[in-house]
This record gives sequence, C-alpha cells and structure tokens, in this order.
Amino acid sequence: MTNLETYIIECVANESLSKSIDIDPEIRGGVPVLHGTRFTVSQALAELADTSCLTDFAENFDIDVEVVKNMLVGLSLLFQRPCDRTIPFSW
Repeated sequence: MTNLETYIIECVANESLSKSIDIDPEIRGGVPVLHGTRFTVSQALAELADTSCLTDFAENFDIDVEVVKNMLVGLSLLFQRPCDRTIPFSW
C-alpha cells in the first residue's frame, strides 16, 4: 500500500469515526462512546456480536443506525492493514 493510499484510508476512517464516536472526560470518564449517547464502543461491539441485525441493535438500544454504521466503517478501514504505529485520531 502506498503512502497516499494509507493517508486516504486514515482520513476516511477518521471522518467516519468522528461522526460516530465521542471521547469526553465528562462522559464515562473519557471512555469512547457512540455519538450522543453514554453507550461505550466496546459495549456496542459486544452487543453487535450477539445481534443478528444492525437495525435490531440500533432499535434495541435507541441508537441512530447511521452512527453505528459510521463506527463500523471507520473501524473496518483502520483494521484492514497492519498497524505498525499508533494511529492519530483527530477528534
């Protein structure tokens, strides 16, 4: 993968994640949460593993399905390549 391809993937991933994840010391002590909620990213991933449908998950926990989709897109882009350094998040 070229440096340009890596840069583009990081930009798209950061954009998707910034639309879906909030990190605020006043909310859950700074643990990453889904945008506009107190629902942690780790909790969301665990629940998604046990749910057969993304829509069911969003409805069960009253979370905007687009927030969940953006989180998954961003995470999938970040983890599609080897991580040999800390990835700087811009949000």
